[in-house]
Amino acid sequence: MKKHATAIDKVVIALILSVIFMSTAVVGDIAPPNAQGETMQPVNVTNVQMVNETVHIDLCMENATVKCNFTLMNHGGNESLLVGFPVGLGWDWWMFGEHTYPLEDFKAYVNSQPVETEMMYVKGGSQWRVWNMSFDEMEIKDVGVSYWVPLSSYGNYGREKDYWFTYVLKTGAAWSGVIEEANITIDLHGIEPAWITEIAPDGYILENNSITWSYTSLEPTENIYIRFRTLRPDCEQRYTVPGFVSDENHAGIPDAMVELHYWYPENGTVGEIIDDAYGEPLVTTSYNGTGGMVGWYNLTNLSGDGDWIDVVIVAHALDATGNERMGVSYPIKFCPFLGWSEGAVNVTIIVDIKPVTTLTPIGIIALVGLLAVVVVSRIRRR
Repeated sequence: MKKHATAIDKVVIALILSVIFMSTAVVGDIAPPNAQGETMQPVNVTNVQMVNETVHIDLCMENATVKCNFTLMNHGGNESLLVGFPVGLGWDWWMFGEHTYPLEDFKAYVNSQPVETEMMYVKGGSQWRVWNMSFDEMEIKDVGVSYWVPLSSYGNYGREKDYWFTYVLKTGAAWSGVIEEANITIDLHGIEPAWITEIAPDGYILENNSITWSYTSLEPTENIYIRFRTLRPDCEQRYTVPGFVSDENHAGIPDAMVELHYWYPENGTVGEIIDDAYGEPLVTTSYNGTGGMVGWYNLTNLSGDGDWIDVVIVAHALDATGNERMGVSYPIKFCPFLGWSEGAVNVTIIVDIKPVTTLTPIGIIALVGLLAVVVVSRIRRR
């Protein structure tokens, strides 16, 4: 959106800018727990190898459901060890403190049998969900884990919102040897591939709304990460200015051309038409009875960029003799960051006054002062 704001407006918007920034460094492979920064290692040296890892993630707009299957093999003598799963930790900028994101509906199975788990703080202060396992020499065991977590998000105000999800793969390096085979799949549900802004690591295949990674002899050094951006769920309403175009008798006028213009209060002039979020002029027509009440309009897809601006609604219609008449709403203020929440902006088209305009080189339409005064005063009297 093109910008027009006073110094006071900019100070106000700077004070309003407080958003919740929640980062979920979520979830990952099972591992013998011992958190040392980003390096996950066994509490003690283990001979147990993660032979195979299969991960399936159902990624939705607000959460991710994770199902993992691991094959573990003990290459040494009999061994008992504590196996754990890291709980998501992040920073909540709204509360100015650390926040723990639990693994919801967490379930663990060993050889298809459910096991009891408990929360534990491991070295370094990280919180894990853990359980005990024991292995005979050369024994192989299958482990299954399932849970869901909310996605991390940024942008509780504004037009768009970012979401991201991390699957911590690096913890798999804590096991003995390499992961002989690993397959990770993310299925997108209600998320368009075009919304995705980042996927890591490289080497993935994106096809039919699924993202897959396949590895052999893996020594994991990177995590699985996906980030996408989309319109906020309440965006359509918050970035739409509605209203009613009528004549002086309050009768709705159908098929009126309705435009959103800049308003320059310092000299009482109407400026150029404002562009929408996609760079197109914000122009629509009032309903003629199809799809809505006669005279009603909706100017949609206002941009979320820029600072506070002063705007007016300008409506054009033909009278009974075919002459063009126009009306201008009272000036309003719009904040791209917060959207519109002030209700309908009505416009009365004055039948007995023709629009007299002059187009300047920069596109400003200088309206006859009488027209602006009459229109604004009549609307306010309503």
